[in-house]
Amino acid sequence: MDFENFTAFETPEDGLEEYLENFLHKRREDLSEMKSWYENNDMENVKKILHKWEGFAEPYGFGGLRVFSGQIRASIQLQKPELFEKICTQVQAYLLYKERTLLER
Repeated sequence: MDFENFTAFETPEDGLEEYLENFLHKRREDLSEMKSWYENNDMENVKKILHKWEGFAEPYGFGGLRVFSGQIRASIQLQKPELFEKICTQVQAYLLYKERTLLER
């Protein structure tokens, strides 16, 4: 998947660059926890992570997480676990892309 121009918010705001490595680490933890909670049918905690992503990912240059959040919410509403897994795989690829483009400058 091409993430180069995924959203208009793929560049961190000035002053947040020093926090990107930690931010990325926390989003990987979020993804892992979200998968676990989804498997345990704990949608309340899954939605808390999605809400977090929607609320503060863009200033750090991770605008794509807002897009993925909407897709994950749709997969939950449609009760499509295979779609949830596919989107999680895309999120993982997106986070790897962001690591390469934001941290390896």
